[in-house]
Amino acid sequence: MPAKSDAWESRQGAIRDILEQSVITKQADIVPMLEARGFAVTQSSVSRDLADMGVAKIAGRYVSSVGFGFAVGSGPLAKGGDLLETSALVGRATPAGPHLLVLHTPAGRAAALALAIDHAAWPEVVGTVAGDDTVFVATPSRQDQVALEARLAGLRQESIHV
Repeated sequence: MPAKSDAWESRQGAIRDILEQSVITKQADIVPMLEARGFAVTQSSVSRDLADMGVAKIAGRYVSSVGFGFAVGSGPLAKGGDLLETSALVGRATPAGPHLLVLHTPAGRAAALALAIDHAAWPEVVGTVAGDDTVFVATPSRQDQVALEARLAGLRQESIHV
């Protein structure tokens, strides 16, 4: 696989800056902002960059995963992102049957938490579904559900001491 170019990294850095400084509701709005910074791009290249960066559309706006306290592919949990700050969003975790864990978050934060869990690619997680303040996490077994509860509790505890 070819190495990613410096221009690609610069463009994605510029996109991160744009997302932190502006409310972006349409991908097409990023194109002229990048062009003003000297990048020749199309909406489809911006779309690929957003997907590659793990950017999510949350509450109608595009948000960089970095803005939610996790950076995919970096930090102490490099394989799946730094979940320390994001894990602090979990108010409580409630089992619902042997294969479902319900996580409660502050309003508007469930999608960020679900995205962080999905990017972590933990073996005890089959997938997530997020609402506004609730995340359903599917697990393959009751044993995996218990392991996930322990993992999240450990991350919450660690985030308190960081």
